[in-house]
Amino acid sequence: MVPKPSDKRTLQQTITHRIRKKILSGHLTANSHLNEANVAEMLGVSRSPVREAIKTLESEGLLKTLSTGRTIVIGFTPKDLADLYELRFDLEWKSMQALHKRGILTVEQWIEIEKVLQLMEQCTDYHGSYIYLDTMFHRKVVEAASNRPLFRIWSTMIQTITALQEITNEQIDQPGMNELTQMHRDIFQSIRGGEAKTTKALLHKHIQAGVDIVTRVLEESIARNIETDWLVDFR
Repeated sequence: MVPKPSDKRTLQQTITHRIRKKILSGHLTANSHLNEANVAEMLGVSRSPVREAIKTLESEGLLKTLSTGRTIVIGFTPKDLADLYELRFDLEWKSMQALHKRGILTVEQWIEIEKVLQLMEQCTDYHGSYIYLDTMFHRKVVEAASNRPLFRIWSTMIQTITALQEITNEQIDQPGMNELTQMHRDIFQSIRGGEAKTTKALLHKHIQAGVDIVTRVLEESIARNIETDWLVDFR
């Protein structure tokens, strides 16, 4: 059974996600100062959820609080993006390779992934439900490999990947979204009945497309060196 997406993010999760997305898109650049009090004031919230958001993003390596108490942005560069997606490719390909070697998906696995694909094909909420379904497709495939250590490592990347998917989808038009959905369908069909080398090529093409789009967004943002007014979009 495919679980339904939840729109009930906690306040801390919402703040965390928004700051994370600003960093990943290059709107908050390396060494920018993130002032906890200013963030809380602009959002009209107490400092507590902002403080917790900062802790979360520190654990993800996106922020750092100095001994002086000043929080700065570590930043996210095109190289960071390439390294992250290379790791993602390696993990997901290892999962798919295992499925090819095993030669079969269980009936339950096939039904669940097929259901996700059908929902993706019907979805028009490309900045909401579609991103959830996209993540769920990859999650189901990785889970199907029954490699728990691999799945745990992959899961640590989920929040970052989700934010990057949002950035990617914001740059894609309707034909592009249709092509993205077809990429997922092609990958699944190849896992089920194709050759491993075809699946590997399809996965690489799919992930590289995301890298190319976000790299362009990052480079444009870094070139503009945006360090102010980033809170306007939060309200």
